[in-house]
Amino acid sequence: MAATRRVEVSGLQPHRLQGKAAVITGGSSGIGKATCEALVALGAKVVIADILVEAGAALVHQLNRNEKNAVFELCDVTKPQDIRSAVDACLREFGTFDIMFNNAGVALEAPFGFPFHTTSSVWRKLLDINLTGMY
Repeated sequence: MAATRRVEVSGLQPHRLQGKAAVITGGSSGIGKATCEALVALGAKVVIADILVEAGAALVHQLNRNEKNAVFELCDVTKPQDIRSAVDACLREFGTFDIMFNNAGVALEAPFGFPFHTTSSVWRKLLDINLTGMY
């Protein structure tokens, strides 16, 4: 189990986002995870919308230590119905929807000769997640 770390958001009022709720795509790891931690530290509630179920569940457990601050919603950003479900979960769980952070993204390991050695299906997946998924 990963060590719990305290998120400090310097220069901002601790309860600045009290009563607000956010949906964060790609919220289970990396920048998305750090954003979830920061928003909760500022008083917001978060829906962690991601395909990484185990990491998302662990983050929910971490953020809900004292009160219900987070829920996980399985979300593939290439599927519009999953985005809608994440927003619906936010409204159902927290009664409001105030912030949307489209953070989900992937990177290709670029072999020598990229993009010539990349299949069209891999390229399409990259565009669907990183570009179209935000739309």
